[in-house]
Amino acid sequence: MPDSPVMVVKVGTSTLTTATGDLDLNFLRALSDQLCELTRAGQPVVLVSSGAIRAGMYQLGLRECRDLPSSQAAAAVGQIRLMQHYASFCRDAGVHVAQVLLSRGDVANRERYLNARNTLRALLARGVLPIINENDTVTTEEIQFGDNDQLSSQVCQLVLADVLLFLTDIEGFMMPDSHGEMQLVAEVPEINRAVIAAAGGSSSGFGRGGMASKINAARIATRLGARVVIARGKPDNGVPPVRAVAAGERVGTTFSPAEHALRGRKRWLATSAEVAGELTIDDGAARALLAGGHSLLAVGVREVRGDFGAGSLLLVRNLAGTEVARGLSNFSASDLRRIAGLRGDALAAKLGQAAGPEVIHLDNMALVDDVDLVPTAGETP
Repeated sequence: MPDSPVMVVKVGTSTLTTATGDLDLNFLRALSDQLCELTRAGQPVVLVSSGAIRAGMYQLGLRECRDLPSSQAAAAVGQIRLMQHYASFCRDAGVHVAQVLLSRGDVANRERYLNARNTLRALLARGVLPIINENDTVTTEEIQFGDNDQLSSQVCQLVLADVLLFLTDIEGFMMPDSHGEMQLVAEVPEINRAVIAAAGGSSSGFGRGGMASKINAARIATRLGARVVIARGKPDNGVPPVRAVAAGERVGTTFSPAEHALRGRKRWLATSAEVAGELTIDDGAARALLAGGHSLLAVGVREVRGDFGAGSLLLVRNLAGTEVARGLSNFSASDLRRIAGLRGDALAAKLGQAAGPEVIHLDNMALVDDVDLVPTAGETP
């Protein structure tokens, strides 16, 4: 990977399209020009682009997609059209592009995650502009990211991004002032409960994301060490603020990276890996984990949920039901149920073989901070 700061730019459907639903080619060219300018200058940039379904609907003359197959068919048609324009505009600017379609399983599975990471890093090292979208043609509700906001936060992890820029149809993140009037917040040092409560739903009729989704994605990206910016994609001057954000200028709303960012494999454990089961632990074990420097021992386990094998990722909750950690289990679900609550000297006798007391070793565990995951649109905060 190059040493220059890595930037991920996510652009939404409402920003990419006109009022009639067709692609806004003037915007696409302006966006492509700025991305290519940074790429030629040696700054690695990745574009996460929505718009395939909407572009396909326009081309097929569809006013709406009433079922999943219709949406997937529209995505198949629209993705080609979208990429044709990106490739053409970037070719004029002297930059090669690469299409990368991802599904949730590509980051949840460790081997596929590493393959995707290595591919993206190889493209960036060669001065290619990767253009990423969710693989809408084959994904279902069970295996999809949900929207490209969440996908963009996962891309930040894959490429070790320093900056994540959301190009939207609003000025940035708004919160009410003392008079109840909504005001633009220039900088958010921490995504706390007040920020979460102020997040709303989608601001347009198109796309699946909204401010709540962007705040959730920003929370993940900042935990990974990225600076996150939410800004209007089409400001009054008509020029998307990619160059300005890359130069460190203040536009829209900036979310500061976490003071103690996740590192190494714990980044994947905390934000990407697929959870196979859950544990409930007692208060003493929870306090030990949150204090840091401790593995989870069998004596602290109170309940085991799910059917999983050794090496599976588990979500760990305290007695109140709050998530405190995620980590890889040293035992299968059946063995864990047999040894839950036991001290180390009793484990071997119960299992009939030598066994260490660690259910999840410290090196294979990622702690979760005390801010709940942001609810998606329609859920109650």
